[in-house]
Amino acid sequence: MTEADKALFPKVGQIAHLGVYTTSAKTSLKEATRLMLRNEVRDVIFTVDQVHRILTVADLLDYTRQSSDLSITLDQLPAHILVMVHEDENIMNIFPMLDNDKNRYLGVTNNQQDLIGIISYSDVISALDPSIFIKKKTVGEVLQPRHHLQATADTPTREILHHLSNAEHAVIVIEHDKPVGVITAKDVIGIIQNHLDINEPVSRYMSTPVDTVSHERTISQVLDYLQETRFKRAIVVDDDEELLGVLSQSDLAGFAFNHWTQLVQTHTSALSDMASMFETKAKRFENDALNDPLTGIGNRRRFNYAMEAEIGRIKRYHTPSFALIIIDIDHFKHINDQHGHLIGDQVLIALVQYVSSLLRETDVFCRWGGEEFTIMLPVTDLEGARILAERIRAGIELDGFQGIACTISAGVGEYMPEESMDELIKRVDTALYLAKSSGRNRVEQSRQG
Repeated sequence: MTEADKALFPKVGQIAHLGVYTTSAKTSLKEATRLMLRNEVRDVIFTVDQVHRILTVADLLDYTRQSSDLSITLDQLPAHILVMVHEDENIMNIFPMLDNDKNRYLGVTNNQQDLIGIISYSDVISALDPSIFIKKKTVGEVLQPRHHLQATADTPTREILHHLSNAEHAVIVIEHDKPVGVITAKDVIGIIQNHLDINEPVSRYMSTPVDTVSHERTISQVLDYLQETRFKRAIVVDDDEELLGVLSQSDLAGFAFNHWTQLVQTHTSALSDMASMFETKAKRFENDALNDPLTGIGNRRRFNYAMEAEIGRIKRYHTPSFALIIIDIDHFKHINDQHGHLIGDQVLIALVQYVSSLLRETDVFCRWGGEEFTIMLPVTDLEGARILAERIRAGIELDGFQGIACTISAGVGEYMPEESMDELIKRVDTALYLAKSSGRNRVEQSRQG
């Protein structure tokens, strides 16, 4: 690559987040959350056997969904190793080292080998698109109709916590179609740290007022805004300040990434190998955005897309309805506490393999979050869904997983004409709650109304 070509790409030190917060490996998780809040950071660095490791908000959320023990020390957690790169390194040289799943962050060092900052996968992707296209395209033009997480001010906090599965997720609090507050991963840290009552309405803990962006701002402007504010998402509103949607940094970065791939492909022959690498990364980026990394099935986003498409198909072509099953593993926290998280992960994988063996190719099976799973059954009525859910329940009760006794509870429901996706999910989730509150290891069905 020529010097002129290299000039297209910044050095690591130019885009890294300089300044890091380090602490002892013997710091408790409770103290680490306090340090995150006090220093307004989303990650802390600690050292084990002279190797730097990083604890992120995503790690914290993942752990607290499975255990309430905050006395555990950082060196007992499966934190990621922080690989080091020099601040003068060109970002194209470090790009192959970054991975959206395993190596999301790299440590940045100076000439004295001191750790001076960190750089993330999203930082690099966001910096790779200097094209005029994203400087002219507005977020309103690329914002696709999609399901975003929202609640009213009186919604109990408990009902929304499970939606916050990583640092990019947020729940938007709405009144009269306008965003009035937001609950983010940072707010969750405070709730956990201060042992606050999660039965209180979300209005008590939400951040307000909401910082929004106009639908007329360009992609480039919003990417700059996210980098400057270190926000993980942009809340997009129209001219009347009504909510249009939410775009995460990954959404915008992925859009920019795909168009930068096209630019690189036509740049020079010297960059042809790089273009091939970008194409591979782009496909992985799209796959990572829609699939659960542990089980390999779709995630909540893929399920929402599939259900929206199915509802649209029914309305357009008046095709037969579909059914929804929501499954929850009973006492999964007890399995993790008694056998360890690695065994817990194997139970999740085994459940996915078993349920998948009972489904048709047209069925959509996704991990909704934690130990909760969803199944969409096209051209299936309520009774058909109930029979399948009961078959799944009975099979798991009979054989368990990994030599561990295990049961599931399930709610089932059939889509009703003119019903929204959220209304159907709420009905079936209520049926699941009834199954669990009635003793677990059972299937309950929901009807409209």
